[in-house]
Amino acid sequence: MRVNTITIAVAASVCSAMPVTQYPLLQQPSALSSSGGRLDVDLTVSAGKVQGPFGISYNSRLYSNVYPAPTIRCRAGDTVRVKLNNELQDNNATRESEMSLNELHHPNSTNLHLHGMHISSEGHQDNVGLSIKPGFSFQYVYEINPKHHSGTSYYHPHLHGSTNLQVHGLMAGAFIVEDDPKKTSPDLLAMDDLVVMVQGIYMGNSEAFLNTCDHNGTSSMPVELENPEQVSENLLIVNGQYMPRVEFKIGELKRLRVVNGLSMEALMFGLSDDEACDIYELAYDGVYLEAPRAATKIFIPSGGRVDVAVRCSASGLFSLTTVADERLADYAQIWGPVPGQPGNIDNTQALLMIDVSDKASIMELPVVLPALPKYLQKVRSRSSNKHSKWKTTFSVELSTAEGANAINNQPFNPTETLNTIHLDKYYQWNLSAGEGFQEGEGYPQHPYHQHINHFMITNDDPITDGMLFRKGDFRDTIPLFASTPVDVRFYTADYAGPMMLHCHNLGHEDKGMMGVVGIEK
Repeated sequence: MRVNTITIAVAASVCSAMPVTQYPLLQQPSALSSSGGRLDVDLTVSAGKVQGPFGISYNSRLYSNVYPAPTIRCRAGDTVRVKLNNELQDNNATRESEMSLNELHHPNSTNLHLHGMHISSEGHQDNVGLSIKPGFSFQYVYEINPKHHSGTSYYHPHLHGSTNLQVHGLMAGAFIVEDDPKKTSPDLLAMDDLVVMVQGIYMGNSEAFLNTCDHNGTSSMPVELENPEQVSENLLIVNGQYMPRVEFKIGELKRLRVVNGLSMEALMFGLSDDEACDIYELAYDGVYLEAPRAATKIFIPSGGRVDVAVRCSASGLFSLTTVADERLADYAQIWGPVPGQPGNIDNTQALLMIDVSDKASIMELPVVLPALPKYLQKVRSRSSNKHSKWKTTFSVELSTAEGANAINNQPFNPTETLNTIHLDKYYQWNLSAGEGFQEGEGYPQHPYHQHINHFMITNDDPITDGMLFRKGDFRDTIPLFASTPVDVRFYTADYAGPMMLHCHNLGHEDKGMMGVVGIEK
């Protein structure tokens, strides 16, 4: 059985501003893949130079002096050992002594977070309480769960007080748990599998950019910003490239693993021509949908991921581009070349150029996608029984009416827990954002991110009828506005220990919008 067969057509290009050859071919980040159940990775944090489009350059902190960092590929049940070496200069001891917990500090200390992985938060695994100082190394040993779902996650620094600085500086890489060929449709396996790491170069407000790099006066790294063409807008780069192109044949399907590697803003994107090309959602935040789902616009918050399949029925040059939506005109922290205009159709930028030749290679979408692992399927199955009971005694509110950097009115304190829950139990929580409409800024966005356990959404968002989030989907990161409270359900499988919750506007997280929920056996 096959679905969504296409009719071949020939269409004029919708993107003709530049010759095709002036758009560079999309390059994949270097990949490190496990073999025989093991992978050893050496990852070094050091000062490097960002070389952006239009001659823009500046100094930054980078993984292995590249951006994005290498893609790590493994399989369920593998052991992934990452030795993280910190070769940055010492922190400024004088300035550090003046900083409190929920201020910006320790610009040159770091650690590592596997964002979206179902994994232990303790010891040498996804322990974000660790601080690796300049001149030191740490050996992470990640024991990937044998039952782990295949999908797209990513890794980035997560040291409280310097997370935004380092992620904003382009420290991020994809982390992929490979599909099991025995449990995956041949139609899905036949697609080219491309990482699309989206990051930002912020020239829209040079003062704000330099303030971020200054890190409240604690960073001694010289920025040495060069902007010879006086670019005055923010720019998106994909795998370190500006508006690269992907070559397609008519009818060919390619899988794009889109990672929102921005430290603050959401991405809202679609196709430049939805008559010539189609886009299908396959997975959100590394968890497959039941079947491919056609889409026109896709929204992922900072830290969010979406796997999509793209196919075109006509030759020409098209694009995967950020888009506008009038329904979100009053909503903030949605990326645009000029900040704060998500309803302006002219305030967009192409992510990828789609270069479709006149040759054909007809491919079919899979009818079904890989099944959920039992620890997620339990949530879906229990939710289908209207008589099932859920522990519903806890709510999470990011920020306050006054805009405080807090969760449930409590700024981050690593020695205190927001709540204690138990292993192998079912929970339903209400998530909300407390900060209301701000004159001149709109509704602030507070993307909620939860470590260890993905959660299932119980209702479509009321603003866009499901573009922001959709009932029945699993996520680990979800956009929250004051007008989008939502109930989510999850099962505490496999791992006891601290479960971090925080705003994935990482500037908010660094300043206290984070908390700990203890999971006890």
